[in-house]
Amino acid sequence: MAELYAQRSCQLLCDRIMNQIPRELRDLIYQHVVKADYIYVGPQYLINKGPPCENERNAYHWNVRYVRQAILVELVQIWYGQSMFYFWDTKRNNEVIKSFMTSDRWGLGINPFEYISKVKFDLVDDVLHYHQLGETRAKCTVATQHPVRMTAPLKVFAGFRFPSRVKFTICIHTFGGLKSGCLSSIDLHHTLDEILKDLRMLHKAGYGFTVQWYI
Repeated sequence: MAELYAQRSCQLLCDRIMNQIPRELRDLIYQHVVKADYIYVGPQYLINKGPPCENERNAYHWNVRYVRQAILVELVQIWYGQSMFYFWDTKRNNEVIKSFMTSDRWGLGINPFEYISKVKFDLVDDVLHYHQLGETRAKCTVATQHPVRMTAPLKVFAGFRFPSRVKFTICIHTFGGLKSGCLSSIDLHHTLDEILKDLRMLHKAGYGFTVQWYI
């Protein structure tokens, strides 16, 4: 009986909030309720079911029996906007990014790309292969279209229209290719040209970004 009373009391409060407070002020309330998450987005994220939140997974404000459906939708929109989404699987990021942006694990019909504001991903030189021969020499194989393949996630992101407040953290990894000589000056020049072209595209669209390069 106490649980039913609590649910009814919360629902009545939610009704008053929805009917008497404009969305701009409701969002200010939600920002104090919702805790930001750091979400690792990979293939497993896409096949798992249910709410993806890590903080306060069982909190009452995620329970539709306590909050109205309309308020739950707005809370989840704020969750998408406050959380950091790290696309970590460099071999499958292209397909994962495409699926994530239009797939709502909450089951509320939300398009994540319309609300996210913090995105992190890696540009990895995993198409540039080299291995040690003895102690001093390295054998390198540069894949064709290396710069385009390396920067492919940037191009996938460019296919969506994000909120202007979105901030990208882009981590570039060349795994010692510069030091070992596997990444030649010509390859580096072409790679930089491709990266800068994509970054200018993000800047032109009004997005912010931070680039970290791990050589």
